[in-house]
Amino acid sequence: MPLPLARCTARTRLDSVQIAWLSEIPRAEHEVPAHRQCQLEARHPCHHAALGQRSGDLEWWICWLESTNPTVMRAARCPTIAGPLRIGTARCLLFEGHPYHHRFDMWPARSET
Repeated sequence: MPLPLARCTARTRLDSVQIAWLSEIPRAEHEVPAHRQCQLEARHPCHHAALGQRSGDLEWWICWLESTNPTVMRAARCPTIAGPLRIGTARCLLFEGHPYHHRFDMWPARSET
């Protein structure tokens, strides 16, 4: 089994307007914490990114550079699916076009039917 990849340690803080906006998206799937850690692999070559909210197949990602305030952008989900795994298949948890390796959940991907 491969070793887990080192995750970027960069962090940012959302302001109350960003938290409220992400929280009020129709059919929002997640609570929105103020403090976020980058979800990309360590030493990635671009801006930092953390999932802000998901609603169905739509995602909003929080993006920032070291010295800037975070912004929210809509991004497509990465289409890569790993499988077959012991427990089914898994879809990459990152956005389409992310750098480096994919990150997969431990749960089976939802049926695309």
